[in-house]
Amino acid sequence: DRRAGRGFTLIELLVVIAILAVVATAIGACLAAGIRAWDAARDFSSVETDALIDLEIMQRDIMNTFRYHDIKFLGSKVLVSFPCLVRARDPDDAGLGDEPERPDTKHIGTVRYSYNKEKLSLFRKTWRYPGSQADVEDPGSVVIGNLAGVTFEYYRLSPEPGQPGTWVGSWTEETNLPARVRIGLTFAGDARPAGITRTIIIPTAKREVPEK
Repeated sequence: DRRAGRGFTLIELLVVIAILAVVATAIGACLAAGIRAWDAARDFSSVETDALIDLEIMQRDIMNTFRYHDIKFLGSKVLVSFPCLVRARDPDDAGLGDEPERPDTKHIGTVRYSYNKEKLSLFRKTWRYPGSQADVEDPGSVVIGNLAGVTFEYYRLSPEPGQPGTWVGSWTEETNLPARVRIGLTFAGDARPAGITRTIIIPTAKREVPEK
């Protein structure tokens, strides 16, 4: 048979090369997509882990708030300020004197978390009572950076037992504390997680009983 010893023609070789090129391109695209997905997952894990650690600090502060006659719990969409125990040697403490104290000594004071849209960061600042905030322009130290947005919401208990409460965007009630605070974080950048939401329960909040 004369056809048994015939090799490939030029056209057949070109077709095979074209098919191999398409396959190689597809494999390369899959590998590139896999690398991008790996990098995004790595960035996601790093940013989310750091934010969750910082949220634990915020949760500790907010859960430990209490009623105090001269320090009110005040909150808006981008800022929350409340009475809490602050460390004597807290680097953000603006009310310190020169007296020697143990680093773990705590005093009644104010803790404030505020979001700065221009700096894309959430800040924490503390100062001791009875002193006031020494530098109004100083936001404190960065807690979480690279944030496209931060929102605080506050849960008001219903005065009627058994009835659901309501979430509000600000808190100005001087005689009461919100039962919960919900924090929403939205991260900046394409390779960042969409966001994290944390709801914090305040154990010292009480239901306001309407006067009869």
